[in-house]
Amino acid sequence: MSPKATDALKSESLDYFACLPTRRQAVFRTLLGVIDEINCIDNRHETL
Repeated sequence: MSPKATDALKSESLDYFACLPTRRQAVFRTLLGVIDEINCIDNRHETL
């Protein structure tokens, strides 16, 4: 993929998120937070 294409894709997805209803955005952010927490827990298990 050319850098121009990835830039276009990035701005397109940002526009998409900007257009999402705020409630759906909040849900999406919560999901991302949960995924981050799961990753943290996984990492902790590996270090123990």
